[in-house]
Amino acid sequence: MSIWKRIKADANRYLERMAKSNKELFGDGRPDCCKLNRR
Repeated sequence: MSIWKRIKADANRYLERMAKSNKELFGDGRPDCCKLNRR
């Protein structure tokens, strides 16, 4: 495997872990700030 493919795969795994962590912490709904200034 070339080094660039390895770096890309590592970056993708990191982003997937971050997405999972954020989903657990904040849920997958729309943030409260997005509901401001709407009727």
